[in-house]
Amino acid sequence: MTSNEDIICVDKTPFDDVPESQRRKTVRKWTRKQFQGKTVENKNTRREIVITGSGIDHTIYKARNPYTIYSMPVLPDMIERAEFIRSEPQAEGKQPELDLVAVERYEAKIRIRGKLYTAELVVKVKKGGNREIGSVGMSGQYYHHDLREK
Repeated sequence: MTSNEDIICVDKTPFDDVPESQRRKTVRKWTRKQFQGKTVENKNTRREIVITGSGIDHTIYKARNPYTIYSMPVLPDMIERAEFIRSEPQAEGKQPELDLVAVERYEAKIRIRGKLYTAELVVKVKKGGNREIGSVGMSGQYYHHDLREK
């Protein structure tokens, strides 16, 4: 069972009053200004994860759940507090990324306007990062997240 301390709450965002036709563009601009390039350490794995502009864009424009954009103001909190679920090798059949070591999946509990969701975060682990793990430097790059109703 999840305690209330583990749940990240979003009641109001800086873009609540933005017309729906302009919301994604406004959220993208705001999120990039606030978080692009920021490094957040996940408490569960101690991995340093960089929030990238492409990760922000992927989340905002590809999310299946329309409430996902309302989670963007707490993106660093989600990354920091998310629970590590699993690590997967690079998917077969896709264009290989030479520096990609693995894809990690995390989950965080988030309440948006009273409704509970699980945020499913995806992080790409790449060679040449700023943290030594074994003998290979690795870093995590935020790739995207989406919300699943609890």
